[in-house]
Order: sequence, then C-alpha cells, then structure tokens
Amino acid sequence: ATGEITTTSIPEAPAGAEWYDGASGWQMAIDPAWTETSLDGVEVAWYTGGGTDTFRSNVLVSTAAASGLSMEEYLQLNRDNLASSIPDVEFLDTLVHTDNGYPVGRLKYTADFGSGLQYTMLFVVASGDSFVNVQYAAEPDTARTEADTVEGYLRTLHPSGGTADPGSGTISGVLWEPGTLPTVAGAIDDAVSGDPTDFVRISIYAGYATVVVPSSTAGAYDTYDWSPDGTLTGPSPESVDAGTPTFTVDDINWSGIAAQIVAAPSLVGLPNGSVMFIVAEFAVTGGIEGTSVTVFVMDGGVTKFVRMDATGQVLVTG
Repeated sequence: ATGEITTTSIPEAPAGAEWYDGASGWQMAIDPAWTETSLDGVEVAWYTGGGTDTFRSNVLVSTAAASGLSMEEYLQLNRDNLASSIPDVEFLDTLVHTDNGYPVGRLKYTADFGSGLQYTMLFVVASGDSFVNVQYAAEPDTARTEADTVEGYLRTLHPSGGTADPGSGTISGVLWEPGTLPTVAGAIDDAVSGDPTDFVRISIYAGYATVVVPSSTAGAYDTYDWSPDGTLTGPSPESVDAGTPTFTVDDINWSGIAAQIVAAPSLVGLPNGSVMFIVAEFAVTGGIEGTSVTVFVMDGGVTKFVRMDATGQVLVTG
C-alpha cells in the first residue's frame, strides 16, 4: 500500500504513562518500563523491552530543520528519500491529524536495510523552526505484538515550547544534530579565512571538526582543527593532490544532510549503530562527480557508510 496522506484522530495517553519533556520543545507520554539509553545523533532513546538478541526494539527522538516545509511536504520528503535509497520499501500508511490545533504526522513502513526486514513507525510534530521525529523500530514479528501498544504512547507527541531555541546560533551537543549542523557549517566558514572559504574537505566529529583548505602558498594545502567555542588551531601542512576541486559551505544543503544523518544507521543496516563522523568533499560516485557528504556508522566492530550528494540525496551505501 502506498498510503496517501489522510487525517485521523488520536486517543488519550495510556493508563500509567509518565510524561517526558524533550529539550527541543516537545512532550510525550512514555511507558515507565522502557529503558532509557544514550545514542549519538539522537536527543533521547529508549529500548521498549521487545526484540531479540540481534535487534532490540527501540524508540528514538531526533530533530530536523523545518526549512519552510509543511508537515505534508516533510512526510513526502521522507517517503521520497526512502524510496530512492531502498527499492523494496513498503509504505503502510501516511497521515496528518490536526485534532489539537497543530499538525502531527505519522509514517509507517517496512524495509530491509541490509540486515533483515524492519518495521518502522515515525511520528512527527513541529516545534519552533524544527520537526521533532519520534521513531519506533522493531522486527516484524515483534511489531505484531508490540507496535499497537507503543503507538498509544507515540500518538501523544505534541509541542511544548521546551528550552531549545532553534536558530539562536548557540552551538552545543553533538555537532551533526539537525538543529545544530547548519550553524556549525556557518561557524566553520566564518572561522577560516576566505569569503566564501574554499574547502577541500570538512570532517565533522561529535565535538569538533577538521578542515582542509588551499594554502596561501600556491599548490599547497593546510589543515585546521575547529572547536565549538570558535577556537581554530593550525595550520599544519596537508598532502592533497594538486588540482583537487574545492567547494563552499553554501554548496551544501546542511539541513537536508542532517535529516539523513539521523536515518544513516538504518540506511546502512546498523539500526543500533552510532554515527562516528561525517566528511564533506569532492568525490566521484558511480561515474557522477560532485560535492558529497559521507556518513560513517559503527556498531561493534562493523563500520559502514552512506554517501549523499550536496542536497542530501542518497548516492550509495556500503
């Protein structure tokens, strides 16, 4: 089923639920039996108690810049990105309800991310300049017995005002989070000389970044380390092939990239994995040349990647 966007209503919170206040301006009822955990690139995460030794059912919360999109447009963007990167994805339904005076979106689908079929249920609400994404993921057999119960909690998602200040420019937390990455890119551009700065490579880690730029000496290249407090350390000489193409931060849709970073572990078949770092550079992918961003994901001893073009469109995983 393709699941065209429709409208529906929502129930009250389940009996015995506890309310969780999200830092980015949302509130949701949760099951006290869920186990809270910490994962890179997400605001908060829980294990629901279901699953197997190979996959534990989970609920993850992340944010993405709204970029002027309506709820319907944002859900459609998610569908388009999934369809382009996972040919066998099956959309079960897509809906938007406005019962309480604000839009809440829901997207359900199944897909094989490389390690077996996975059921996913996504709830979305707008908060300030961002979309808050709450995603439940489980193996299909587990979802058949658990998903309806979990949905009773996820349906209570709503904006609360919270403590976050989207667009404030304050840099804190993991640098590739959706509400942070565009600000980080702009701050790096401001810190390194050039207007705009030409970059050979930008590598962004959880708490710092490194960049490679052409040196003031013809044919040479330098590397700098950047930290969120604005400190720039360097330069140090960097070995780069002469004539390597450069790019500027304005060449990349950082909001689109950030939204895909949240999905990267699932896209590479490591749904419980963590994003380690991202690299923006010129690359040739499938015969196509251009600026790209590669996200590296690790789970235990396994490392995989997803490469996107400058708009956030997935090019290849591996």
